[in-house]
Amino acid sequence: MKMPQPLSQPSSCLNPRRCALLKTSATAALLFALACQSQAEVLFDGVPDKATFDIKFAEASDNGLLADTTNYEGTWGVYLASSPARFPLAPLKRYRVSYDYNIVKKKSDRSRFYQGFDLPGDTNGNRMIQTWDASAGDSGKKVFTTTLPDSDRYRIVLGTREGGAIRITNIKIEEVPEPKLAKGMVYQNPIENDGRLVLNMNGHFVDDAFVVDTRMEKREWHRIITTAPDLLPLKKGHSYRVSYNFAVRDADPEASMQHFVYFKDETSTDETSTDENSAIAKQSWESWPVYPGTGGQKELFFEAPEAGTHFVIGTRLGADVRIENLEIEDVTAK
Repeated sequence: MKMPQPLSQPSSCLNPRRCALLKTSATAALLFALACQSQAEVLFDGVPDKATFDIKFAEASDNGLLADTTNYEGTWGVYLASSPARFPLAPLKRYRVSYDYNIVKKKSDRSRFYQGFDLPGDTNGNRMIQTWDASAGDSGKKVFTTTLPDSDRYRIVLGTREGGAIRITNIKIEEVPEPKLAKGMVYQNPIENDGRLVLNMNGHFVDDAFVVDTRMEKREWHRIITTAPDLLPLKKGHSYRVSYNFAVRDADPEASMQHFVYFKDETSTDETSTDENSAIAKQSWESWPVYPGTGGQKELFFEAPEAGTHFVIGTRLGADVRIENLEIEDVTAK
């Protein structure tokens, strides 16, 4: 009888040392496969240093990194950034970053703190960031996870918006596997700072919800969430179900929300409009008025008309909106 052979190490194994130990017996084959799929690879763990990071407005010591942007006149003050040259992040890989923090002070009530990923020197909004609020003296832990778009120029950034001082310690950077989704699921809560979704830059995260106030933007139409076709492709001819919960904390008079499916039509010259009459807002448009204190669950079924189809949640005029429990499911085979 031919004896079963140990499994060879898969290319997706993120912890080669542990996987090598598990390979040594055929009876450990199942354990090996499961462990290799679930392991995270730690890339950095400790106090930020100038060998890995670009540090500004801050001083590093054994007690961590103390950053102070209260004298900075700009809006977005990046105090810590990984160097694409010295600490490259791979395209289409998934990363988890965590750190402990203590808020020293805020420049004003408008001051916020943020973390995420961006492209150095980019002015086209290709950033995936989470902004968050805290008071002087507050402390805690932040964790954020992102699957990167197809570019090797992304970096990890930590910073302030409109000034503040913060101490961070125990920063850890890990490469992690993609989440396991239920059969047919394309995206499932929690909403994350993730390349699979393009999120409104004025938004921030509260628990597992995405909160954004589009009243801050001086235009009529606003996108809150858009699916990114490179990392979350909706297949031509496939049928999809999208559901989510929304809550409106405040809204301008005559404000409304909408969701719809769009793709770039050959005749379209409009790259930005979310108007139901535009050439790229082609299908499944639904709009409803919103008022302070309103909310509910929305569900949409549609067939993707073309490769590169996007799904959008947005507002007309301004509203302070909370979105959570987002699910996108491919129901073609059901």
